[in-house]
Amino acid sequence: MTRWQAQLPLQVARLNPLGVSANSKADLSRNITDALSAKNVAEYMIAHPKKVCFFSEDPLYGLKRQWKFVRMLTKLSTQLFNQLESLVYTANPEILSYCRDGVPHWVLKVLEKYPTAKKLGRAWDKALAKIPYVSKDRAKELISRAKKSIASAQDQVMENLIVAMVKQIIHLKKIIRDQNKVLEKQCPALADIKLLRSFKGISTFSAVGLMLEIQSVARFSTVKKLSAHFGLHPAIKISGDGIKKVSMSKRGRKEPRHILYMVTLSAIQWNDLIKEIYKERLDKGMAKMAAIGYCMH
Repeated sequence: MTRWQAQLPLQVARLNPLGVSANSKADLSRNITDALSAKNVAEYMIAHPKKVCFFSEDPLYGLKRQWKFVRMLTKLSTQLFNQLESLVYTANPEILSYCRDGVPHWVLKVLEKYPTAKKLGRAWDKALAKIPYVSKDRAKELISRAKKSIASAQDQVMENLIVAMVKQIIHLKKIIRDQNKVLEKQCPALADIKLLRSFKGISTFSAVGLMLEIQSVARFSTVKKLSAHFGLHPAIKISGDGIKKVSMSKRGRKEPRHILYMVTLSAIQWNDLIKEIYKERLDKGMAKMAAIGYCMH
């Protein structure tokens, strides 16, 4: 391609692989080779020119790289949390009762200093209460429960593993906070992101992620096309005996649906409008997951 770039007006195009795949299946070809794949791509571009998006300079490129970096750190943090939970389950299971809605920072600090129930049971309540958000009453409760613990792993190796993992998680959380601040500094000039952030339940991270997927609302002539881009539109299937089934199509990209799912869970708690819609759907007999999908739409 580089060899011909100076001689021919070449452009880079972006295609939907699902469209190319469906178009190639209509040819009923049994073989898959590079030559046939290239031919299928060319035939799709000729048959559906309006669905070909030629590359242009992306004004959100820097923001996209920053968002993906934060997303990667968040995934890594979640993986470490899951591994830590399995270790704590054998070394100090009673403390997991404080982690029903995530792992509070004070729990991490307690585990960093007292990784096993054996060590926590020998702690002084005054020393434990020096950890932020650990009151004297809570310190006594933690020590009392640790002394009666059913923990099976109390060795030094387990202590070292938990401490090392907790330190990594605390360090990652700090990096994520710092990178989110960098992300926020890049956003004030972008009106669409500012508008999304005005919706209670959408954080800066979620707003940026959604706008990176949408790019420009002007690309979609109707609201239905925007919801279809996210795969949130209802798909209707009617069998030969007349049985009708309606479900979310999920044909769009997974990432924005994941963002909207997390946003909806937050909005159901804190956004009066979404809370009302969710309750209304449930009162009409809709299943919880279907009601959440309705709110996502």
